[in-house]
Amino acid sequence: MNLGCSYAISTLLNPIILFYFKSHQKDAGFIGLTIILSGVFGSILSGLWLDRTKTFKGTTIGIYLISCIGMVVYTFILKLHRLWLVYVFAGFLGFFLTGYRPVGFQLAAEVTYPECEGTSSGLLNLAAEIIGIVSTIGMRALMTNVSIFAANATVCAALLVGTVLSAFIRPNYKRQAAGKEMHSKMEVEIAVEIDEKSKLNLDKT
Repeated sequence: MNLGCSYAISTLLNPIILFYFKSHQKDAGFIGLTIILSGVFGSILSGLWLDRTKTFKGTTIGIYLISCIGMVVYTFILKLHRLWLVYVFAGFLGFFLTGYRPVGFQLAAEVTYPECEGTSSGLLNLAAEIIGIVSTIGMRALMTNVSIFAANATVCAALLVGTVLSAFIRPNYKRQAAGKEMHSKMEVEIAVEIDEKSKLNLDKT
């Protein structure tokens, strides 16, 4: 849901910006660049955060919720016609929307272990593409027939639904459990090997 909404926002960014800021084609492009660059940093930092904390579900819900709040603020900021604020909150939105990607992939790998990570990642990408297409078509229809505000509000609602659904994911981290079990076995084997070597050394002396 998160990535699909991100695709839709990026695809329809140009008409949205030009609706509120006439003849600002260059700014529409630079705002898109801001979203991309902030998303790169978001992906890196969220990956580092996961490596340090291992809080997969908590991070997922947190990013979803912040993305939802950021989208709400972005929707109302557009109405203020303050271009610099649009840059700031578009970057904020890109940071968390795109930053969700590694978090979602890692969470999927954890809960679907021992299935191949490529399978879970591929299915997530497929779902994101489908949701992105549906969201883009839906947003375009709302922009044409209702208003841009209604289209953005629908994205806010979709992100809220994603936040709620994420809360129902069972934090069954199978991959971590398997890693800990393997680590424990290795420690036991190393301890046994050291003990046997020490006994051999004592026998020699």
